[in-house]
Amino acid sequence: MRVLVVTTPGWGHIAPMLPVAEAVRSRGHEVRWVTAADSAPTLADKGFTVRPHGMPIAERLPRAMAIMAERAAGIPPGEVRALAFTINFALLATPSTLEGVSAEVTTFRPDVILREPAELSSALVGHRAGLPVATVGFGGFVPAPALRMADEALAVHVDAIGLARGSEDLHFGALYLHPMPASMDDTAPPAAVRRIRPPRAPLTSDVPAVLAGFGADRPGVYGTFGTEFGAMAPWAELLDALGALDVDALVTTGAAGLPPGVAVPANVRVAPFVDQALVLDRAAAVVSHAGSGSLLGAAAAGVPQVCIPLGADQFENAAAAARRGIAVRVDPADRRPDAIAAAVRTASTDQAIRAAAHAVAAEIQASPDATEAARWIEDLAGGRAPT
Repeated sequence: MRVLVVTTPGWGHIAPMLPVAEAVRSRGHEVRWVTAADSAPTLADKGFTVRPHGMPIAERLPRAMAIMAERAAGIPPGEVRALAFTINFALLATPSTLEGVSAEVTTFRPDVILREPAELSSALVGHRAGLPVATVGFGGFVPAPALRMADEALAVHVDAIGLARGSEDLHFGALYLHPMPASMDDTAPPAAVRRIRPPRAPLTSDVPAVLAGFGADRPGVYGTFGTEFGAMAPWAELLDALGALDVDALVTTGAAGLPPGVAVPANVRVAPFVDQALVLDRAAAVVSHAGSGSLLGAAAAGVPQVCIPLGADQFENAAAAARRGIAVRVDPADRRPDAIAAAVRTASTDQAIRAAAHAVAAEIQASPDATEAARWIEDLAGGRAPT
């Protein structure tokens, strides 16, 4: 079986795909991965054959922010997510990738396409070529208004393959591997959905020096705003909050580091990146932007959370976590040091939150793993319903 994997280059979109792609490859199948050049070296280091196509993040994000600044004025808050998704992935990413994905389908002749929800060119090309398409989700479902708006931006392509804009056939495919536990979904899933356990295994077994003794003498608190949202993060407020608590804190900043002039308290360790799988088992609480990777990683580890959403899918994720009782949510109007400190104190000591976090971790652990997902993909490629 030949499998063409297509993802946008963001780590939060690639990481959920890795265990599935590795499971497919371990079963003797040929895997070719398409993504933008900035993520190609990471995947090549993991032994994948990579074809670089598409717009790198460093080019896409500034252009997306400029377009958002032009178009977002007066947009109701509930529509901002749809607009941001459309700009990033329909207006910018898809046109830069369509031709390359089409060429790979022609030359590689895959039996199945494996994609993620923000990678729209592979869904279009797969349906046009009559190939089975499976989707690996990275968090909650992309809201239907965002899918419709994206399809309107790509109308010439969507209409040409005869699907309705926002169609589940297009955006979910014949198989949708969904990492969000059922107790955190607030809508009924489409028929193509199969639950899957989000990845927890560390990318490396090497424990960095910054983790030495972390959480040994005082509660460990891990803070992160992911790899792409550092410029929007309330770093000063978070560090002030952590400095006021009797905790051992680790903050990962992304490559850009902390903004100039932000003071680091004595009880806070700082690093650009630490594999969260190496941190979570040592943490009493996680503070994050509620990005899907951070949120689901902490949920799978049973760690209580503080969610400070900044954009994208984070507000929906934070709402789901708070609704399920595994997190304290801090909304934009409350991003003060005292409010963040109170949220961390509650998350790390409240027994009801801890019990809910453990229950969700058990629910996630009971979900099928990547090996089972690989079998479903084999069924799909062979023209069988996944069993």
